[in-house]
Amino acid sequence: MGGSKKRKERRRQRQKRLRAKLRQGCFGETVQVVETETLHPSPIQHERLDPTEEVLARYTHGIAGKYVQPTLEQWELGFMRDAAPKSELALWVVFSDALESWCRDNPHATEEQKSEAVGLLCGFSMVGMTDDEDTSDDLERRYLDARQSCNETIERVLSQHAAETALREAGRWEVDAGDGEG
Repeated sequence: MGGSKKRKERRRQRQKRLRAKLRQGCFGETVQVVETETLHPSPIQHERLDPTEEVLARYTHGIAGKYVQPTLEQWELGFMRDAAPKSELALWVVFSDALESWCRDNPHATEEQKSEAVGLLCGFSMVGMTDDEDTSDDLERRYLDARQSCNETIERVLSQHAAETALREAGRWEVDAGDGEG
């Protein structure tokens, strides 16, 4: 089977699995249609994020979250409403790493394309596939790679934050802007 035929067959199988998942729900539950007008945000379940969650929220918002919520405060509020913010943040670390990887290889991608990529990445976590074959195959590979390295990324982000905090507290973090004289 040629490359084009293989891609078409993979896409056909992917769409078949997607339709089946949508019929039965992602986790085997019955799918219920809801009017969007009846939807409302869930109540806040956590008064605040813990320091680790705050660091990860800041990290993920700066990369992928800004395409979902325009401000860090709105982004953090979403995690405060979540029953398991650490798990949700770990998922967004995966999305952020996959997006960064994609952006490195697509340096001229527009903000709209990056936003669409975030939407596709969210789709992988919900149903595992999308209809956009070329982009989704590439992003799906990056998503799977990022899932494999999620714990290492979290450790790296937290270590970097701890080092920056220690430098700031030691008074060595300020930048000398000079007095304006040459």
